[in-house]
Amino acid sequence: EFEGVPELRSVRGRIVEESSGVGLAHAMLELRSENPDDKVRGVRTKGDGRFRMGSVPVGVYVFKVTLDGFQSVYGKLKVTKKAARRNTLRIELKHGV
Repeated sequence: EFEGVPELRSVRGRIVEESSGVGLAHAMLELRSENPDDKVRGVRTKGDGRFRMGSVPVGVYVFKVTLDGFQSVYGKLKVTKKAARRNTLRIELKHGV
């Protein structure tokens, strides 16, 4: 589980392998609001592990990151206009199931 609740203006960042810090391609980030009736949003990372999810409304979200061969990571994040523009999400995945 991801520690803390990062505050972001936009949902963007990088998913990396924990021990090496190397970006992981094709990892899936799924984002869901706390309202179970809302649609799940998803984005895959590029070759360097970076991702960007456009037009996410202000609010608190639950996220899940998955990639075959790695342990899934779950957490919460907050999208707010008060967050610093440079804030990004960095998630480290561990090998395993």
